[in-house]
Amino acid sequence: MRLLFPDVDIQDFDFKELWLVRAVNDESKDVLFEGRGKNIDLEVVLNYATNEDGFKLLSVGELIVLSPHQFIVDDTEDYQPKTELF
Repeated sequence: MRLLFPDVDIQDFDFKELWLVRAVNDESKDVLFEGRGKNIDLEVVLNYATNEDGFKLLSVGELIVLSPHQFIVDDTEDYQPKTELF
């Protein structure tokens, strides 16, 4: 078991911390979340295309708790994170 974020040790990640909804894409149903507390340097984009009801409840600026299973990657997967160059 490992984290979605390859550079972060699982011991250094706070699964109970709030996440800020920073951006919402109505077309693709992608939501950009920004970490808070110990996770302040982290961002994650989650797709809500299969969860329309959950997507409708989200608004920019809202603080929410995300489910811990969204941050865990199975060790058998060859996960390659998508990166954006700034």
